Amino acid sequence: EKHSSAGNALVKALLATPLKALQEDLRQNLRGVESWKEVLVRELELLDATWPLHDADGVALLADSFAYSGRWERELRERMLALDCILG
Repeated sequence: EKHSSAGNALVKALLATPLKALQEDLRQNLRGVESWKEVLVRELELLDATWPLHDADGVALLADSFAYSGRWERELRERMLALDCILG
């Protein structure tokens, strides 16, 4: 709010610094989620290779992890887009 309502270019530049730091934090978190999803894909490939022998609880946990990681990824991408729009 402060950034978008600031009329002075100097004020906007000063306000942009913490937003850029936040943007970098979001990027790092997104990379972490993407790495986690790569691990989940490898787990799914292992599960597929041993199908139909499987642990039902393990399948459920993997499905939950995919859903959770997807929600995190969407949330982080939405925040990144919002910051990109603010920082232009």
